[in-house]
Amino acid sequence: MSKVITSKSKISRKYGVNLWGKANDAFNKKPYIPGQHGGKVMRISKTYRKQLVEKNKMRFFHLLTEKQFANIVRASIASRNNSTEMVVQNLNTLLSTVLFSSGFFATIFFAKQLISHGHVFVNGRKVTSHTYKVKVGDIITFAEKIKANPQVVAYLEANTPVPPSYLKIEKNLMKIELSALPDSTSVKYPCEVQPNVVIEYYSA
Repeated sequence: MSKVITSKSKISRKYGVNLWGKANDAFNKKPYIPGQHGGKVMRISKTYRKQLVEKNKMRFFHLLTEKQFANIVRASIASRNNSTEMVVQNLNTLLSTVLFSSGFFATIFFAKQLISHGHVFVNGRKVTSHTYKVKVGDIITFAEKIKANPQVVAYLEANTPVPPSYLKIEKNLMKIELSALPDSTSVKYPCEVQPNVVIEYYSA
């Protein structure tokens, strides 16, 4: 499997945002691009560069390879619906993103790891692909040992999950239901993203 990210801290600093909303993100301490040309946040002027940056911000946030991300965006453009809304919907119904959005876990990286290790079930069936597309009405549950995992227990004791409106959760049971399809009004990214600019990148 191809690696999506080599250095999380360099990604956030490169694009001038706290990409995953982490309290200890490197960008919070060093709000400038890494390397000898650092010292200030990346400035975007040219149209193509802006499109490229917005594409990469969304791709890295959802932990997708270039091919995976391109396939999702192009399928969204090919649909007969609003392309921007379809991109938001298709990306935010990926299993790893749903888990992170539920508020049960501190990072999307941990959520993805749980999936790949076989600890996540959709409608009672084990799913090991983090790009699995969750459908409205699907119920997501977890292996019993995950519910007792010290890291998970400590996080949930210290934090109250605040899921978006399209997710229903039961904290005590660690159960998630996709009750509606996400859209641009209900999805909240940790940083500003512009899916319409991503559409422009792939439509050029």
